[in-house]
Amino acid sequence: MSTGSMSDKKKKIIEMIQKMSGEYSVYQIFDDWVSMFAIAVANQVVFDQDREAAYNQLAQKHKDKIEKFIELNGLLVDAMEEGMEDILGYIYMHLELGSSRTGQFFTPYNICRLMAQMALKKAPNEELYNCNEPSCGGGGNIIAFAEALKNKGINYQVKMRATCQDIDIRAVYMCYLQCSFYGIPAIVFQSDTLRDPEGQTSTTGKLYTPQFLINMAM
Repeated sequence: MSTGSMSDKKKKIIEMIQKMSGEYSVYQIFDDWVSMFAIAVANQVVFDQDREAAYNQLAQKHKDKIEKFIELNGLLVDAMEEGMEDILGYIYMHLELGSSRTGQFFTPYNICRLMAQMALKKAPNEELYNCNEPSCGGGGNIIAFAEALKNKGINYQVKMRATCQDIDIRAVYMCYLQCSFYGIPAIVFQSDTLRDPEGQTSTTGKLYTPQFLINMAM
């Protein structure tokens, strides 16, 4: 699959979100969907009551659309099985949310892939590749580095560990979801990296992907 093309699953996700808008904007539907899905995954890994309350509030807000949200979840997972890329960043930009809301833009995955290949080419062989992404967005650079390791015959699920931060909670949830389903060992949290590099004032707390905790238990 070409990462620059729109697969049937990505196209259907975009179309569904557009059709679900009305009472709430396309931006709000996307934001709430990603937040609910990310919270659901995070609370299966490490339960947090505040996250659960946030999930229930969103579920009540969209109680007539819950089945649609579940369908979106399945489509996203299916799209991820087609290949590694920043799918949520792609969807975000094709919904024209970047320019219409905050001026936030996600790097095209082909560029992320090129940078990852260049970084890995210069990196020595390591027992563990530690990756720090201070402005993670949807996780494109982290996903691309994992893919570069995979293409080199290195098991990124064991040999990689990522720390991902972003000031935008939406980006944090996007990154967390994709790292979780791609099996990337990662800690993801919301913070202003310059003012709070350790995430002490994070509104999300530390979100651990399933693979991260599996590795820690090994």
